[in-house]
Amino acid sequence: MTLDQQIQWYNENEGRSYPLAEAATKLTDNGQLLPNDIIVDMGLMLRPDYPTAYLSYLRITSHIVTVGVCYGARRCLFLGTYARSSIIAYKAYPLIPSMIVDDISGWIAFGSHTATSIENYAFSSMTQSAIERRAITIIDRVPVSRLTRYNGTIDQWVNKTVRLVAGSGVSIRLDPLNSQRILIGMTDDLANAMCNKCNQGANESSCGTAPMRCIDGVCPDANGLLTIEFT
Repeated sequence: MTLDQQIQWYNENEGRSYPLAEAATKLTDNGQLLPNDIIVDMGLMLRPDYPTAYLSYLRITSHIVTVGVCYGARRCLFLGTYARSSIIAYKAYPLIPSMIVDDISGWIAFGSHTATSIENYAFSSMTQSAIERRAITIIDRVPVSRLTRYNGTIDQWVNKTVRLVAGSGVSIRLDPLNSQRILIGMTDDLANAMCNKCNQGANESSCGTAPMRCIDGVCPDANGLLTIEFT
């Protein structure tokens, strides 16, 4: 049932702009119209600083199909090169992220279009070939991309499926607000040992002396930061 629904979805896309935006002209830089049945689906996972994208070029020869997806002034996000003989209609193929852009991924599905000669389609702007917003998923940038052993070599890192075991003074727990996030930190005992004794409460009895709370009537902000400027 799912497969039938997918085929119907792709068949419908061969008669409309999707995955390009409906408002996109689909006109190349030299005025050529991009056929609807070449690309029938696309999925891009982008960082917040790349919220949009457009098809920058598509080239079909007797042997290969090449695709490029860009953002802004020709900033390349994805590249794709596929052997034409191995392409199966309605099957998803990976788009390779550009070497200069991290934390993004994507895929593309081709339709039943049959090229009888070399076809070139080049676009320079969102107006011509913007990717439909529904085909884009915005994801947070990955804060940690690799885990290595302390004092280990940089070419050995955690890979595939692993089980993390906390060492002495370290805690590993699942974020209660986000099941896809792991929180690694110090245990309460170690945190208290590492912090100043005034951490639990800034008063004369715990610190041994009255803490400074303001300078000439100027108090710190909510984060305890007091900025002094010398002019």
